[in-house]
Amino acid sequence: MRLYSCFCVYIDKSSIVMKLIFSLSLVLISFSTSSQVKGLVVEEVDKKGEIIEMPVPGVVIYWQNESKKTISDNEGHYSIETPKKLPQNLIFNAFGYETDTFYVESTPLIGLKVKFNSKSQNLDVHTVRAKTSIISIDPAFKRLISSDKLKDAPCCNLSESFDRDATVDVNFTDAVSGTKKILMLGLDGIYTQMLAENIPTMRGLSAPYGLTFVPGPWIDGISITKGTGSVVNGYESITGQINFDFKKPDKAEKLYVGVFGNSNQRGELNLYSAKKLNEKWSTMLYAYANSIGNRVDRNNDGFLDDPLSTQLNFFNRWKYYHNDIMTQFGVRGLIDNRAGGQVDFDNPTDIGSNTKYGFGADSKQIEAFLKGGIPFEFRPKTSMAFMTSYRYHNQESFFGLKDYSGTMGSYYGNIIYASYIGNTDHTYKTGFSFIHDDYKERYVDNTISLDSSFNRIESVPGGFFEYTYSNAETFTVVAGIRGDLHSRFGFQYSPRVHMKWSPDEYTSIRVAGGKGFRSPNAIVENAGVFASSRMLKVTGNLTMEEALNYGVSVTREFELFGRDATLIADFFRTDFINQIVVDIENSDEIHFYNLNGKSYSNAAQLDLIFEPFDWFEVGMAYKYTDVKTTFGSELKSKPMVPVHRAMLALDYKTQSQKWKFSLTTNYFGTSRLPSTADNSIANQRPTISEDIFVMNFQVTRRFKKWEVYAGGENLLGQRQTNPIIGVDNPFGQEFDASLVWGPLMGQIAYAGLRLKIVN
Repeated sequence: MRLYSCFCVYIDKSSIVMKLIFSLSLVLISFSTSSQVKGLVVEEVDKKGEIIEMPVPGVVIYWQNESKKTISDNEGHYSIETPKKLPQNLIFNAFGYETDTFYVESTPLIGLKVKFNSKSQNLDVHTVRAKTSIISIDPAFKRLISSDKLKDAPCCNLSESFDRDATVDVNFTDAVSGTKKILMLGLDGIYTQMLAENIPTMRGLSAPYGLTFVPGPWIDGISITKGTGSVVNGYESITGQINFDFKKPDKAEKLYVGVFGNSNQRGELNLYSAKKLNEKWSTMLYAYANSIGNRVDRNNDGFLDDPLSTQLNFFNRWKYYHNDIMTQFGVRGLIDNRAGGQVDFDNPTDIGSNTKYGFGADSKQIEAFLKGGIPFEFRPKTSMAFMTSYRYHNQESFFGLKDYSGTMGSYYGNIIYASYIGNTDHTYKTGFSFIHDDYKERYVDNTISLDSSFNRIESVPGGFFEYTYSNAETFTVVAGIRGDLHSRFGFQYSPRVHMKWSPDEYTSIRVAGGKGFRSPNAIVENAGVFASSRMLKVTGNLTMEEALNYGVSVTREFELFGRDATLIADFFRTDFINQIVVDIENSDEIHFYNLNGKSYSNAAQLDLIFEPFDWFEVGMAYKYTDVKTTFGSELKSKPMVPVHRAMLALDYKTQSQKWKFSLTTNYFGTSRLPSTADNSIANQRPTISEDIFVMNFQVTRRFKKWEVYAGGENLLGQRQTNPIIGVDNPFGQEFDASLVWGPLMGQIAYAGLRLKIVN
């Protein structure tokens, strides 16, 4: 049996690298069978050369072979009952860090003691390094990207945060707007529910550009769930959930300043400041600004490789915590302006003319949220929580002579009651939710004199019940069902289940299945196809999208060359009951219609994570994706989705933590492309894309309160050649900038600086 030392992460005086120091106090408080282990989780913080201890809340503590679990409180304290059978492993799990274990024995009268392995003869030595990892105690298949790992990705917003994780694919929507989209399990990101601290976000009008509206330095961590998520969070999760947490007012640095620039004259400034006002109240202010002011056309096609843009983003949040009662609220606003198209397009004086092709998108968004929780002291594992938010989004955009404008007012509310049945092995969550969306959209195509409005109001009250049985020794199951009354599509139900079985202490097998549905927003969610001369055609009344998703994953920890390693294999399938088909098989038209036939996705992935030697981590992944949809009457592979993808991520830190090197190589295999055989010979393209390698590198030098970093994106310079069809005649019938399957820019150099002031 392998033994581990304490769960700890500390801050070395010579660098700003978080490590946690766990101090365990084993106290025998009675001679009864209800004895407890009590302790404290602390973090060492360097304040002006003096090391002080800060409490760490939210650490999950549980016995490996028992259902008993607890969480460290706001002061870092925890208490957990001693199991009936000892010895056992006492496990400590914190967001973004590897799980660590104490091996605990019991002898009469003496109490409990801790055994350490040869690597750690005392409590202060063992270091746990932040990494992308699997949440081991959760029955759903989840991956974590910590804030430390986010700093290794090139640049600065959520759309650029997945380059080092093969679970999520990111690609451009077109070769004009610079907009990126994600894919999970081979399907568009609209089927993945996006959550900001468990509140749905990036819905409706926010879908096209929402990923670029979340600055990376604001994020504390990202949790990625494959398959249908919890019924507590809503009905829209089909292929997965991505939940990101912002930095918290009571835990973040007093001041953070981040500056970034690259060889395309992209500049970014990130600021946030946290203030603990007293023992109960804390607040935090975030600010972000970016600008791309250089007209870059490296492939000499006459179009900007990246649109000119400016963004201003502000966020203020407050937190109240006293006697286990917590309330958080805040408000956020942003302005985002983009202008692209032909290099000599002059926005806005050329709008409405057919002399120069231009692109423009102006977005304004304001959002407010309120959430809180109240524990019931008289009944353990029982609490009431609520969360509510309102978002207003306005967007004005155009592609050439095609104009889109829209506004959206969206309200979300959720009330959750949690308790148990009989004993705490059987817990449940139940509650009610409500979503109200008010859309006003208008699409104008001056090339064919089309002027259409898509105005609607959608109200969706719903209820849910989720039951959890936990036998931590081998088996956990979470089964839930929710029912929602959609104002347009009637009553819908969504059953879901997640199960985890551990045949031994090194193996976890997870099985998941469920159903999800969503209301389509066909126009704004496919804005990239408007970067073409295609005519828009909508056939019939577009109805609700609905799908089944089910899958299995296996996680195995083992030794590779005498070192710890983790192997993860998973397979997920999605079957659509109905889908809004986006048909671009005809080079002159884009058709939207309800599915009439089969549509499915098969996605298999294999990951290997290991450390060949201390401070050097290797991550490897391979993914196979088979996505097919019935276009018209023919079942075809979904265009521009590679069948094969592979990733190699290498990370090395010096033992002093002063230097860090990160190298990532992604391989994207070939994919099917829509036919362009009807075009003139000069504007015809192959029906199969090229395979391509994308390599990124970054080096970071850390000092006491600040760090500098530099790197390069797409070092091999591989990119899609001639991404714009009919580039010489952008107002002609064959113009199309929407068939994008690869990178659009060559090598890009970048550098940045981060300053952190703790006190």
